Amino acid sequence: MRIGDIVFGLTAAEEERARDPRLLLEGFLDAFGFVKQVKDGHEFLILGPKGSGKSAIASRIELLARQGNTLFASTYQLGQFPFDRFAEILPGGEAPLIKFPSNWELLLHILLVESLSKDAACRCEGTPSLAKVTEALKKLGLLPGKDLTQLVRHTSSRQLKLSIPQFFEFEAGSEKEQVPDVGFMFRILQDVCSRARPSGRHLVFVDGLDDVLTRRGRQYEALASLIVGADRMNRRLREAGANAKIVVLCRTDLFDLLPDPNKNKIKQDNAVVLDWYQDTRDYGSTNLVRLVNHRAQLSLHSSVDVFSQLLPGSVVGGQPTVKTILENTRHTPRDVIQLMNRVRDHSRGASANAPAVMSGLRKYSEDYLLPEMRDELCGIMPMADTEKALQLLSLQGKRQFTFDEFRSAQRNDPRFAQLDPMRTLEYLFECSAIGNVRGGEDDDDYRFSFKFRNRSAIFNPNERITVHRGICKALNLM
Repeated sequence: MRIGDIVFGLTAAEEERARDPRLLLEGFLDAFGFVKQVKDGHEFLILGPKGSGKSAIASRIELLARQGNTLFASTYQLGQFPFDRFAEILPGGEAPLIKFPSNWELLLHILLVESLSKDAACRCEGTPSLAKVTEALKKLGLLPGKDLTQLVRHTSSRQLKLSIPQFFEFEAGSEKEQVPDVGFMFRILQDVCSRARPSGRHLVFVDGLDDVLTRRGRQYEALASLIVGADRMNRRLREAGANAKIVVLCRTDLFDLLPDPNKNKIKQDNAVVLDWYQDTRDYGSTNLVRLVNHRAQLSLHSSVDVFSQLLPGSVVGGQPTVKTILENTRHTPRDVIQLMNRVRDHSRGASANAPAVMSGLRKYSEDYLLPEMRDELCGIMPMADTEKALQLLSLQGKRQFTFDEFRSAQRNDPRFAQLDPMRTLEYLFECSAIGNVRGGEDDDDYRFSFKFRNRSAIFNPNERITVHRGICKALNLM
């Protein structure tokens, strides 16, 4: 067994699906049983921090769908979502939180029709037929769908609205509208999706909400309405007996910011929440360690405990290496996999020695974790402020400091004059770049408070501040 032969994984699930699907089929650890809940249950909202495996669930289900004919799954990315055009899809002057869910439902019904059209054994009694509606959408240029950005631009265009009467002049039930418009097309799509009886389960995933965080204006209203619209549409599909569902993937921190009064109700009844943090003294039993060993077994074709067989027992002060590894992550699969990749890449023998682990930790800190935290701050802080905030952290010269020390350093250096120290630290706390330290090392109350450990944690300026261990090397902190 050689550590250099192990494929721990790639950064993105989409890349694993395209380049090495074995990792998601045979090397997938469903620690919470969420794949079955999403695939077969009513849950339609996948929540979790960045890197927790939301896209991995969607990608695994897509791969499973390719292996048989009773499951149909497709994923659509938001991409560079045109929020300015989104409001123009359906006519009317209602408030965004009233109008936007219907806009989303129109888009989602188009995507569901595309999925149903790929099911050769799908039945749809009544008129209009699924085939006729599909053909009309193709003539309008709405199918095949590539991404939601293109779909929004097309459905909101004047050209499409003028073309609808030409291709949608057929009856809906017993009533006939003289001038079919976007609203008429929407009702036709609702009707045909409710009547459809597919041969298997149809799942449409909406991903890429992370990519739109740099946008301003109505982005949060539009994203909140996506969840409301998907909830409403899924409820109608269930009531109609249609074996189909829309699934939305959303970062937990973004979900917390969405302005909808009913989002917690939706979350409680319809969400799976990915939380990999386990506060235990038995590190070897954690799901993240199980994931590493599971991926290693796939590569080595043999049962293996990577941490006891291929890593040194300790690299820092007698502390078990497995604890050192986990303390340098935010307890997400992506963090752990990227750290193990760096350790593997610096190993020259069959196993990793202490210098290889230390080199891997530094490379991971510099090349992965600090840039990853920059990405998480993107859209929350201006890019220039993000860089200044990280520079100011580095200038502290030590891992732990007080709010007064941070504020003093900010005030005494004109390069950081534009930063609001309290708000800056709050943002850094949100992405777990920093945490709080409570009590002294000899106190019973001594503990760390980080957002990745507890989503309800809030920054406390009256307690000592500590920088996440994983970025200390990148910031040259002791």
